[in-house]
Amino acid sequence: MNKHFEDQWKALKQVKPTNHEKEMIQKRILKSIQESPTSRSQNWSFQWKSILATCVLFLVLGYFLFIFYNENNEKQMANKMNIENVQFSWELENVYGKKTENGLNLHLIDQQLQVGKVHQVTKAEMNQMVNHSPMYVRKELKKFPYQTMMYIEHVKMIDVQLRYHFFIPIMKGQFMHIEFDYPKLDHSEIYNAIATIKIKGMDPYQHDETLYVQHGYSNLIYPVGLKPMSISTSKQVYRWNDGSSLDLQAYLRIIEEANWNKKETKNDSYIFISKDGNEEVTIKMEGNTIIYEFNYPNREE
Repeated sequence: MNKHFEDQWKALKQVKPTNHEKEMIQKRILKSIQESPTSRSQNWSFQWKSILATCVLFLVLGYFLFIFYNENNEKQMANKMNIENVQFSWELENVYGKKTENGLNLHLIDQQLQVGKVHQVTKAEMNQMVNHSPMYVRKELKKFPYQTMMYIEHVKMIDVQLRYHFFIPIMKGQFMHIEFDYPKLDHSEIYNAIATIKIKGMDPYQHDETLYVQHGYSNLIYPVGLKPMSISTSKQVYRWNDGSSLDLQAYLRIIEEANWNKKETKNDSYIFISKDGNEEVTIKMEGNTIIYEFNYPNREE
């Protein structure tokens, strides 16, 4: 009897599954594991985590798209504005207009800082404003795109030293009034805005020649078209993209004609002294960068 069972055991050991049969067995075992309650729970957990991660991703992408849209919209607003029925544009970077009951408040895009205003006034309102405010400069800006009167108001505020007022006639008895606060905006940025302004329905004067202005109360003449890079009381650095060596020489002649005496030329630097001798400026051009360095010989330390 024992020999019979031993013979059966030896015969059973000779039976081996084929490779195909092995694969089928493995698949059945794997399917059985996946269909178990624990496996289904883990699978659902994985699916929920995937859905949650996708939602978070869409929220993040939506936030960045919202920021991009707002910034792009503000930049578009900076290039195209309107007050009442007057539409205008200018090449003033990083400034956009917020509508108010009276016109627009001008703000820096990055800082949301208010730097000026634009609104429409009558001739009587303009006269009231300029006659009852401490205006220390009154000048007609010739060869600018439109007939423009400029006033500079002395302002006693912590963050505002000067307030520029520009009045442009837009229809009979009506003026566009533009205000800019210095030093929230540099003098050069303020003049660039007025030099590039375009009012819909009003053909601008095409000024191909370089325009020259005085910055604030300064006696020094500056070309319009400068972009500030670094500004301090003793040194000013601007980018002059349209300036060439010929433009520089023409500019230096303009300074001499404005009662500045050329003191000397040294290492491509041009030194001028004011008529009263109280201010000395060294001007140097490096590529498209123009550098001003100031010295005050008679100032007491």
